[in-house]
Amino acid sequence: MPGYSATPLPKKLGINAGLRAQLFNAPADVRSELREALAECVVAKLGTALDFAILFSKSSAELNREFLAPLKAAGSGGNVMGQLAEKEFRRSDGCG
Repeated sequence: MPGYSATPLPKKLGINAGLRAQLFNAPADVRSELREALAECVVAKLGTALDFAILFSKSSAELNREFLAPLKAAGSGGNVMGQLAEKEFRRSDGCG
């Protein structure tokens, strides 16, 4: 995925080995870019504790509807991001 920085995407996002992580509706290019980093993470099942989650949505209504469950699962120490079109919403509590 072409970018404007030499910093690898997993590092930008704070994805580290052993994190309990989940991607929601991630585009193929993002999944490809994160494949190696996520291979070192634990794939969290919906409703279980999360350290890292990122949600991709095509509408603000969908994002609002889907954001609450990962946010609750992340608790106070997790990192949850939502991506809507060209806007990014983020709540981070120092994970990673």
